[in-house]
Amino acid sequence: MANAVTYKGGRILTEIRPMALWASITWPDSTESTWNIQGQRCLLDQFFSDIVNSKYITALSSAFSAGGHTIGAGPFLGTTGLQINPVRKGVVDDGEIQAALADAVTNNLIAWPTQDTCYFIVIPTTAIVLFQGGQSQTDFGGYHNSFQTQNGRTILYAVIAPAIESDDFLLTETASHELAEVITDPIAGTGWVGPLDAQGRLQEVCDLCFPNTTSIHGYSVSQFAVSVSGALTSCSPGFDNVPKGQNSSAAIRLDTKFERTSCLGNIIEGESALFHAEAFFRGAPTTISSVSWTVLNVQPPGAQVQTTGITDKPDFVVEVFFGVTSFELQLFVVTTLGCEVYVRRTLDVVTQAAADTQDNACALIRKLRSLIDIYHWPIVPVPGPVPGPPPPPPWDPQRDFNLHPLTLVELNGMVSVGELLIGCAEAARPFVTQREARLPGPETQAAIKQKTTGKSARLPSAHRRL
Repeated sequence: MANAVTYKGGRILTEIRPMALWASITWPDSTESTWNIQGQRCLLDQFFSDIVNSKYITALSSAFSAGGHTIGAGPFLGTTGLQINPVRKGVVDDGEIQAALADAVTNNLIAWPTQDTCYFIVIPTTAIVLFQGGQSQTDFGGYHNSFQTQNGRTILYAVIAPAIESDDFLLTETASHELAEVITDPIAGTGWVGPLDAQGRLQEVCDLCFPNTTSIHGYSVSQFAVSVSGALTSCSPGFDNVPKGQNSSAAIRLDTKFERTSCLGNIIEGESALFHAEAFFRGAPTTISSVSWTVLNVQPPGAQVQTTGITDKPDFVVEVFFGVTSFELQLFVVTTLGCEVYVRRTLDVVTQAAADTQDNACALIRKLRSLIDIYHWPIVPVPGPVPGPPPPPPWDPQRDFNLHPLTLVELNGMVSVGELLIGCAEAARPFVTQREARLPGPETQAAIKQKTTGKSARLPSAHRRL
């Protein structure tokens, strides 16, 4: 079985570092073209984060590491914009993309490239890209290329210019196609290449399997050719059933300083509650673009709450009427990157008397915690020599309670807690010497079938002619 592609001895990327750049195009008449579907920025951001840590990269490494180069993956460098100013309305030349990219790098508007950095530039569908005699949306859906800056630094980039803006599958298929080929043939024609096609165009690893796709981390991605036997080309990788990652999250925070709540965070009936929407991107707080609040499942049926806040603002006020025992609050957040997140929180509502009881219990717990610190509980010495610092001194009730006297209420509370702990210990005794063996049940994996949809909008990559 022979290789479907041949290694020419050139560069191979050993630590691919992708960065997503969404083009904002200002035409000569001052009108602008941008990508309209904001959520796809979030999609592509998570796609690159997932794909660099997936079997897609390990399969490339297994098939195409050569010449002392071992293919691997570095970090995803994030998502930002790229300003392009063409000289003709509706048409962007590849040289104009290079000029915009060089300007952004030189002026530190985007991360300065390492030798393994590749910028993935997404072009709005209202613009046509011209490259090597062809044009996007009719001749190709994307391509990768390179150029040198004035100081001799080589910049690698890929252009993603699909014909249909709303097709998530098409977006990730094109991005993965160029990702695989920029890794294996970063300076086109010098790495892993295949034979010319019928039109005399250079073919690379994904071209030979086009339009075959598979599912990796839940994304539709392009397959690449690893071998050929006669007229049969072997394409890789196969699908996996690893779920997508999550780059964004949201939270509903109850403002306990707005109105009194119980120490357990429960709302008190007859009072108002102030909620704050919070969003996070990769664990760090991020800016919210839009928000929507909804009150659901007020209990018991027939009970009421009143929303006195504005439902499309980050702060939201709910007035809880008497008789309500619980309700749900749903928050829908869109971040500035276009990530959409739903989150729900169930809020318990208690009477004023119940809140007072909870507050007393919390005060007792705080006292018990301080007693544990003061009296060094547990007080049972550990037999034999123990490495590390010496054990705390024994508890002396006469000494310690004289220093920290207890009230009768606190003493009765300690007795109640002690009786509860004794009951728990007795209930747990049978499990100390006999543990229940738990065997994992059979796991059922749903078969994932890749359906060929025959998307007419999916176009091949464009490459240099040899």
